Amino acid sequence: MPFLDEDKMLSMLRRLRVQTALVVGRGSAMTGLLLARHGIPSVLVMERDEYCAVSGARVAAQESLYGVTFSDGYVGSLRLRGPYDCVIVPEEFSIVSDPAASIRDYHDWLRDGGLLLFTV
Repeated sequence: MPFLDEDKMLSMLRRLRVQTALVVGRGSAMTGLLLARHGIPSVLVMERDEYCAVSGARVAAQESLYGVTFSDGYVGSLRLRGPYDCVIVPEEFSIVSDPAASIRDYHDWLRDGGLLLFTV
């Protein structure tokens, strides 16, 4: 699901000069495509739903969005390259069993001074 105020989010990401973003969880494919369409050069999307990950990759290829990569599965089970300038967690935080552990994990993937965004 897209952000309620995409313009504000994109403005903030531009102002912070975000170059790398990790988008995690349900709804991440749409958010990842949005970031790539608006010039974030390197976006990794971890979509829990395989169909959404494959569909997102197909759309990215059709639109020649080469900086966005899609993967399906649970992000905690993977070794991720990082750090990222921004970690965005759309529609995911409300369903995790241990919110404090999730915040620590997401924080570990951020560069110093990076931005962690949640939507619920």
